[in-house]
Amino acid sequence: MSLKLKLKIKNRSLVFIIVFFVSTGLTSAQKFGFSTHAGLGLSQIGGDFLSGFNNIAYQIGINAPYKFSDRFEWVTGFAFKSNGSNKNGESKPLAVNRAQIEMQLRSISISGLVQFNFTENWEGGYKNYFRLGPSFNQIVSKNIKSISSKEVAEIVPVFRKSYINMNGIVGKNISDKYSLEFCFSFAVTSIKKAPENLAELYPYEIMVNFEYRLFN
Repeated sequence: MSLKLKLKIKNRSLVFIIVFFVSTGLTSAQKFGFSTHAGLGLSQIGGDFLSGFNNIAYQIGINAPYKFSDRFEWVTGFAFKSNGSNKNGESKPLAVNRAQIEMQLRSISISGLVQFNFTENWEGGYKNYFRLGPSFNQIVSKNIKSISSKEVAEIVPVFRKSYINMNGIVGKNISDKYSLEFCFSFAVTSIKKAPENLAELYPYEIMVNFEYRLFN
């Protein structure tokens, strides 16, 4: 075999390999998406007896979904959020081993959610979706406004640096680019580290979220 023929075969093989990897990359890229979102709602702390979701909660962030099929997707999310609890000042005495707390948390959240799409539309897409999964929250700041109890002396709690919560989201695709979501989130690990005689503190939040898909 001549040197010229060998070079021609090598060049064609190289072109084939390049085309293969580019086409594979483009096919894979079609499975990825990117979106931004912002939400507003109400939050509470579980150790505050869930006396009312009366503290404003908000979040802003980005999502990166990966499509496994038309029905199922994996959504990785990054967000900055603020939530907390307000003291209501109940007239009834509080339990002896409980304290009421008013505070605000700000954290960076990383989430991994499974998305299930349902209710097909005329265009072959889906009108609605459901997301479920955990998120890790790194607390970046906390503001304790007051701690009070009618039967317990004032206690200054020691907080953990992070907590984990579960997220449930029901969303509706308004168009190819926009969707509206109803979100419920509750902590599965307490944000309180000490003292032992203070109730465990679990953040809860209910939020309406607006999402804009840059590409999908």
